[in-house]
Amino acid sequence: MKWYILALLLIILLLLPIPIKIRLSYLNKCLKLYIYRFQINPLKKKDKAEHKKKPKRTEIKRKLNFSDILFIIKNINRNKLKPVLKLQILLNYGLADAAVTGISYGVISYLISLVPNFFSIPFKIKKYKSTINPDFNNFKLETKIESIIYISLVKIIYMSFIVIKSFISIKKSHKKK
Repeated sequence: MKWYILALLLIILLLLPIPIKIRLSYLNKCLKLYIYRFQINPLKKKDKAEHKKKPKRTEIKRKLNFSDILFIIKNINRNKLKPVLKLQILLNYGLADAAVTGISYGVISYLISLVPNFFSIPFKIKKYKSTINPDFNNFKLETKIESIIYISLVKIIYMSFIVIKSFISIKKSHKKK
């Protein structure tokens, strides 16, 4: 009986998506990252004297070129089992000059319209909302990005399998050349 319950819990854990809430805010020259309600603090930088030099590897590794990266991106994009993403962007900005703020509003709204195309490669976008509020009189920058990513272990394993398979096929194609 215990094994049935354990197997059922394992199947539920593998198949059900787990929501991960991430919030990124930039306000008063301070960047804050939250996962759920917990703030993630940036790592403190160490002095250069504390770093020890690691011995260099003599092995020469082949670097990926642009066509290899495009091949991997194309394989990830064709994937049907993508994690689901809900994304909300709020941008309050001002450049203290109405003309420059108006011109930059057009550029920023164009760039923000490209965000769903960029995130649609590794994720399936379920909800996307962007709000841009220009302030024509003051100089300010406030950004708030909230996202919920629904991830299941099956999707993570499947996407990692696709990436590994792509690397293997790239390696084989480079050996043929």
